[in-house]
Amino acid sequence: TMQTSHFNRRRFAALLRSDWGENRNTYLMFLIGAYIITAIALTASHIDLYAETLPVKEVLDQREGLLPGMDRGWKYNKEILSVAFFAFMLLSVRTFRTKTLTRGQTLRFLLFPATMLEKFTRWWLYVVPFSLVAFPLIYWAADLTRILICRAVFPDTGLAYPLYRDPDFLTDPHTQLFFQTLFTLTLLGQAVLALTSTLKAKPLRVLGKFCILMLPVILVYSISSLMRAYPSAMDVAIIWLSGWHLSLLVLTALCWYVAYRQLVRTDLTHSTPSQSSRA
Repeated sequence: TMQTSHFNRRRFAALLRSDWGENRNTYLMFLIGAYIITAIALTASHIDLYAETLPVKEVLDQREGLLPGMDRGWKYNKEILSVAFFAFMLLSVRTFRTKTLTRGQTLRFLLFPATMLEKFTRWWLYVVPFSLVAFPLIYWAADLTRILICRAVFPDTGLAYPLYRDPDFLTDPHTQLFFQTLFTLTLLGQAVLALTSTLKAKPLRVLGKFCILMLPVILVYSISSLMRAYPSAMDVAIIWLSGWHLSLLVLTALCWYVAYRQLVRTDLTHSTPSQSSRA
């Protein structure tokens, strides 16, 4: 029996090629669907906003003290960005699991010459590093689509700027704390969802999904409470959040490890001689 902990780069490369050949349509549809949904959400929200504020744009700019080249639609842009990132990263956990994994240990899955470590590594690489690279590209394309459509609908109005031109997006401490915490909680949500997908007990799966639903509440409550407690002491807030991030990342790694051990246990169960003979 092939060792479940042995990793071979050539075998891993063969696994990636085989997986891409079987599931590329599913992966591409997921990425294209994420782009289309995000572009529609961005464009629709901004067109409504521009239609309402365009007649009194100069008055609102003076009242709110907007800098030249700033887009008041960034408020909705940031909200959609946070929701899209959280949803995309969690959906990637299910999407990038092969059909054999989601439907149990099938004969093809068991006979494929790759260890469970290699199969788990393929899953994790798609879910975390690849998704972290794919989402900014998808969101950038969706935001560019929003800009082109909004400028076509409202020509010569100076509206619709890309998100990266917002100075607060990069420099505002409150915004930075929010997105840092969102990033950490999203990674934890991925790990919890991956773990629950390997569990057989229904109460544990329900509990895991409940924990995932609570993550956005924790995000908003923790940031708002922190800002009320330390409205002018950002250094204290950053120090406090550093320990918060570290503890959540440790918990994230633990959940992924337990998920891997669950897959190994299932693989060994289905790979025993008695199971194989009955199959």
